[in-house]
Amino acid sequence: ETAEEIARIFTEVIIAPDADEDARRIIGAKKNLRLLVTHGLPDASAPGLFYKSVAGGMLVQSRDNGRVDLLDLKVVTKRAPSEQEMADLKFAFRVCKHVKSNA
Repeated sequence: ETAEEIARIFTEVIIAPDADEDARRIIGAKKNLRLLVTHGLPDASAPGLFYKSVAGGMLVQSRDNGRVDLLDLKVVTKRAPSEQEMADLKFAFRVCKHVKSNA
């Protein structure tokens, strides 16, 4: 059903975790439509190496796949944060991990 809807509009590439035989047949019938099957997303928490070329060489480092468990945090102030503040903190940890800034 999804393949039929996509085939009706202008589309050049479909990237999907999987596709059944009916979907492959429908997509294959369109001359300029390509299907790229990824077999799912990679496990972001799996260990691995990150490679980046730099001037005069290459940087190789382990992937930053650590996570902060809020239960491991220790409150050292007189007032403990509220549930909403803890949820905000958890969100902030995720944002900071993925944002590049000179601030």
